[in-house]
Amino acid sequence: MKGKFPAKISFSMSMAIFGTIGVFTRLIPLSSSEIALYRAVLAAIVIALFLALSKKRCSME
Repeated sequence: MKGKFPAKISFSMSMAIFGTIGVFTRLIPLSSSEIALYRAVLAAIVIALFLALSKKRCSME
């Protein structure tokens, strides 16, 4: 299945996003466990919104 972006562009974008995590965590006055918790909650919300907007079902098989 082909997406909107070629694989190399998607990979480069993900590397840029995850490469900036260290810069942002240095500026946030929270512990690493709190940052991990907030990132996990935010990721769950984004995934739920994506699934709701795309009207796709999540299969647990």
